[in-house]
Amino acid sequence: MARIDPYNGGARNKFDSRSIQLLRYITVIIFVFDFSLSLHRVKAFGLLSKKGYIIFPRQDISRLFAFQESTNQIKGNQEIYFFNSLSRSKEKFRPIHPNTIKLYTCGPTIYDSAHVGNFRAFLSYDLLKRVLTYFGYKVDHVCNLTDVDDKIIKRCNDLNVSLQDLTAKYEALFLEDLSLLNIIPARAYPRATQHIQEMVQLVQDLAAKGLAYQSEEGSWYFNVAKKEGYGQQLVSLDAAAVEASGRGDADEYDADKVGVQDFALWKAFKLNLDRDDATWDTDIGRGRPG
Repeated sequence: MARIDPYNGGARNKFDSRSIQLLRYITVIIFVFDFSLSLHRVKAFGLLSKKGYIIFPRQDISRLFAFQESTNQIKGNQEIYFFNSLSRSKEKFRPIHPNTIKLYTCGPTIYDSAHVGNFRAFLSYDLLKRVLTYFGYKVDHVCNLTDVDDKIIKRCNDLNVSLQDLTAKYEALFLEDLSLLNIIPARAYPRATQHIQEMVQLVQDLAAKGLAYQSEEGSWYFNVAKKEGYGQQLVSLDAAAVEASGRGDADEYDADKVGVQDFALWKAFKLNLDRDDATWDTDIGRGRPG
């Protein structure tokens, strides 16, 4: 089954039932086999891989896919362990709030249809949420939508459509595909453009701490060199080597920045590149999120 997508100029294939089931099984298989050869039993119905990912015996997988709301009753004295990227070790899960888990995940940039690789990540979030719900936790899930960036602006210009029309189109298609894949929806899907003032305040706070600066063209950048230990905790980044190589974050606009690793927090309006419907007048200048 296919439908015509006028923004793509052709047919957009809809997930059929076999594709949906296959994708869900692939996700589980990856969780089960991809991360470990040696498995360790947990005081629960599942197993735990060496890197801390929860996996499940075959007979319990169907119970995860049949979602039911949490009863807020934690099952016995079950223990869950996760791999902590910061400490690089397995650690016992200790929620901040006894029965409630707050989960924030990154959603798509809504300028085109999401592909199978994107949904691998969204299915992973879904599986985690189902596991936590199975154990009796109430999961408060929020998933953001990026609705303004370089690619979105370029696509709007290419198709001669408004930012709102383009992003509304692909937000709706994204939510429809989530439903087709039986992914439990998040409580909220906030758009970036709904929180411009909060972003402006964040840039001002960083600048007050000496961690952000404004370039001559009016854009704001995060000053990586001023942040002690930046990139060394999670990914063991050698900042000196990156600086010496001259390679930094790719940016489709000219970057007037101090350090090669510095990244844009706020992009100043540029004539013939930016759009009025993707620009805001703020205390840090006219522009948009970086």
